[in-house]
Amino acid sequence: NVARNQGFAVSQLVVSKETPFNRINKVYEVAAHSVSAPNLPRYGFEDIMMTLHPRASKTDDIKDFAERELHPKVHYVFRNYLQEGDPFKRSQLYDDLAGTFMPMGTLRAMHRGNFHEALRIPRFLVQDTTHYFRFLSFLLRCTGHKGWVIMVDEVELLSKLGIGARAQAYLNLAVLLG
Repeated sequence: NVARNQGFAVSQLVVSKETPFNRINKVYEVAAHSVSAPNLPRYGFEDIMMTLHPRASKTDDIKDFAERELHPKVHYVFRNYLQEGDPFKRSQLYDDLAGTFMPMGTLRAMHRGNFHEALRIPRFLVQDTTHYFRFLSFLLRCTGHKGWVIMVDEVELLSKLGIGARAQAYLNLAVLLG
């Protein structure tokens, strides 16, 4: 509440079997779906995405950031989201940005339909999920929030993981903490 009242977007997640910290993609999905802020009527960031206009200056800033700083997949998903007219396909693109990653073949087909060109991008790996965290953090700042606070409960459960999973969980935590 303190963070929200000071203008931050906040996500809350609990380390569990559904949110294992050794699988950064699952952590991102929960964090993205639990974004809340005083100006958001529901959890997640779909309401923010629906306010973006393709030619608005803040939208251009987000596009430029994604193109320069993030994995090309994130940039192309966002770019296609802005261009897509079909509500179902647009929903699929939002779901990808919220952590339910779409197959590359689906993205390629949408891109060809929207821009009449082939899409060639490097393979997206699970470790690249950190680019989605950076995208959402930038999106939230560009749309009027001071930042994105992610509150993690039950962190002590990381010690219960096997040695390999625990090492990966600590590495993921280190990446998120910068």
